[in-house]
Amino acid sequence: QGRRMEEIIKWLTTGSATTTTSTLGVEQSFDGVLVLDEAHKAKNLEADTSTAKLVVELQNRLPNARVLYCSATGVSDIHHM
Repeated sequence: QGRRMEEIIKWLTTGSATTTTSTLGVEQSFDGVLVLDEAHKAKNLEADTSTAKLVVELQNRLPNARVLYCSATGVSDIHHM
């Protein structure tokens, strides 16, 4: 899973780096949109699910990204998203 995360980060930030920009700087400068379909699968961070952890890590690594959560599955509490 770690390798896939790195591939996604690299794909999202390709073209936004200069030769002097650090990896962290590129991640912090990304301000595109992340669309998370089937977002209900990332619920229950308190339950420590791997999907929830990955979603949180992605958002932490791309702090300026705009995030859109999509799900056709009903949610009983917005806190679960």
